[in-house]
Amino acid sequence: MRRLSAPWMLLALIACRSAPPPLPSVDVGRTPFELKLDEELKRAEGPFPIADYPTLAILGQRSFLFVSGFLNEVIPGYFDDNSAVVKELGALPYTISPSSLTAMSDEADAIHFE
Repeated sequence: MRRLSAPWMLLALIACRSAPPPLPSVDVGRTPFELKLDEELKRAEGPFPIADYPTLAILGQRSFLFVSGFLNEVIPGYFDDNSAVVKELGALPYTISPSSLTAMSDEADAIHFE
């Protein structure tokens, strides 16, 4: 009886194996992230009605303070989106952007008085 070499044995095993199950259909050209984002956006029904959520209504009576961090001069308007949401709630947003060139201990008093 003739013995098959390793490559022929491997080829025989591959040929005898059943076909793999079909892959799930994927929208060609779209990344999984884009597909998930589309799914989430379809689920969202727009802004929450604040009247339906008492917690959000309470937040509308508060003030919000955003303090920029290290190298905040590089990204001006970093808190613009956050401020827009606070305004939608009916609250007042405040943004303080201390210099990145001074020590935190020097800026603490200035932030406190602002």
